[in-house]
Amino acid sequence: MNKRITVIDSIMGSGKTNYAVQYINSHKDENILYVTPFLAEIDRVISQRNRQFSQPNNFGHTKLENLNDLLACQYDVAATHELFRRFTDETREHIREGHYTLILDEVLNAIEPYDDIRKDDMQLLQDSDCIYIDKDGFVVWNEEKADFDTKYNKIKVLAQNKSLLYVDKTMLLWRYPPDVFLLFDKVYILTYLFEASSMKYYFDLFQIPYCKKSVTGTYGFYSLSDYYVPDTKCFADLINIYDGKMNENLTQKDNVCTGEHAIYKKNEQLLELNGNPQINQKDDTFRAQTIFLNMDTQEITLSGRVKGTVKTEEQKQGEKTESEDKNTEQKTSETKKDEKPDSQEKKQ
Repeated sequence: MNKRITVIDSIMGSGKTNYAVQYINSHKDENILYVTPFLAEIDRVISQRNRQFSQPNNFGHTKLENLNDLLACQYDVAATHELFRRFTDETREHIREGHYTLILDEVLNAIEPYDDIRKDDMQLLQDSDCIYIDKDGFVVWNEEKADFDTKYNKIKVLAQNKSLLYVDKTMLLWRYPPDVFLLFDKVYILTYLFEASSMKYYFDLFQIPYCKKSVTGTYGFYSLSDYYVPDTKCFADLINIYDGKMNENLTQKDNVCTGEHAIYKKNEQLLELNGNPQINQKDDTFRAQTIFLNMDTQEITLSGRVKGTVKTEEQKQGEKTESEDKNTEQKTSETKKDEKPDSQEKKQ
């Protein structure tokens, strides 16, 4: 099998994105699918191209359906990692027929736990004969019920893509279908420290061949070279290690915010969280691909793969009452334990 996958492993600022822009502008005969983690990054990248890119939208239908339409017409497309995870058989066919080149900005989390499901849902789906578990542990959707439109449509799509594994009848694992990478004529992955990523081991596990390159740039022209480990000592004087309260969870009024990185836009009083972001607001939990928190109004905006738990006032009151009852029972029990029976007192 030819190594159609090229991993461009170079340090930040070395010119990976500039190389991608240069490649796109100089290969106008190729259909391009550019995939990046964040919606905001799509606008920045598209603005640098001298060819038109389309973005999937959900006007009148879903973004995935619109993506399929765009690929069928062989448009150049820019999309997010989240949409890339939801490819269907139709998407695959359009990619293959369009002889697309994939430029993947940053590696994917190609294998991770799938928790967008409740405790008894798997048993319910099996009992209703909607799914079964094959000999390799994959969740398979019953083809006779492929047209069913239910709240389990996400599970159906993932099962049809052979993306869900049921481990020890207790845990669901999502994995990206490895065959997708082989649909493209060429694949370029822009990243740094690829050897430390889960995607490297995902490629090894499924025996997906790839080659590693570095990018070099002189006078505004960028090219690929044999992979080399960059000398990072030259950056030592530019780095200051912060040791303070901002290393802790960011707490603001009733919110506790966590994430791999945050951007605080002071003029707008807006906090943007990325990298497994989460906000705990009193008893409620919010998770998404990107979270925006308005520091003035406490308004939370969720973007991509939205998850979380929100409790009603009745639920909160019920838990409070239950907690108070338990405390009362505990105090009563402790009081009885401390009291000595009359018969015992008489014996003493």
